[in-house]
Amino acid sequence: MYWTSKKQIADARREVKRISLEAVATAKGFRTKARAQWAAHKMLIDRQSTRIARNKAHADESKAFQTWLRGQRDECQPVTKAIREKLAEIKASIDQSHEFIKSPQSYLQALNIGSEVRGRYHLELAGANRNMIAAMAMKARSYGDRDLAAALLAANDKLHKDSKAFDSVAFANEFVGDEVRALRAELDRIELVAESTELGLRKALGEEVSSLSVGMKARNYQPGDGIEEDKDFDQLPQIWRNINSEELSSSPFAEMRGGDSMKARDGIRKGLAARFGHGSDDEADAA
Repeated sequence: MYWTSKKQIADARREVKRISLEAVATAKGFRTKARAQWAAHKMLIDRQSTRIARNKAHADESKAFQTWLRGQRDECQPVTKAIREKLAEIKASIDQSHEFIKSPQSYLQALNIGSEVRGRYHLELAGANRNMIAAMAMKARSYGDRDLAAALLAANDKLHKDSKAFDSVAFANEFVGDEVRALRAELDRIELVAESTELGLRKALGEEVSSLSVGMKARNYQPGDGIEEDKDFDQLPQIWRNINSEELSSSPFAEMRGGDSMKARDGIRKGLAARFGHGSDDEADAA
């Protein structure tokens, strides 16, 4: 399904906003539980008196925490699956709508295609010469008649390239250029929030994701683009960044995808100790 009007695209934006806010609530709830769960594990780690015991407890509790996370993700799956399916449908509609609103020419010619009025204009312009098309173009401009303009585009395209009545690109821009630019900007705006929501939710649940493409779109997006102002909607990508920035400084969210990186750091530390002849911290504690 694709969207062809301001109303349809505005309705789609409101739907994405609703879905994203539902996902935000899910992500925040998940992370609140994760903080509380990790606090309980950390208490057990902190009770250990030696470095060796703490390291062992950390490994055990991290493993237990990962098991808990998997269980929590399974519990959230009905909600998260429904959100992702809705976002997938929306992204498919965005792609189809971009194709429909590819350019002012294609958009103008596709509007009201097959209508009775358009059909009458096509019959009237059948076999029209350059002068007739030019005269009718002035009429279309005077009345802002899009159906006539679309029929004139088709008639003009049939003329020899050296005998065109007008420049088709400029002519289509006169009628729908601003609208097409606003609609395409609105589609980009919706796509940015939809992708921010999908990737943000996955990241909030501890999945490995790459947010490079979303970051690039966010940098290129200018607030105020689109068909109408909606500051709350435009804030959603930043809300997702704020939710997931916690992992940079908060232990539970580092643990959510840090198992392999902890092993890597462990290997580097032991390798350096072997190379430079330093005893490990564990050996010092044991002594």
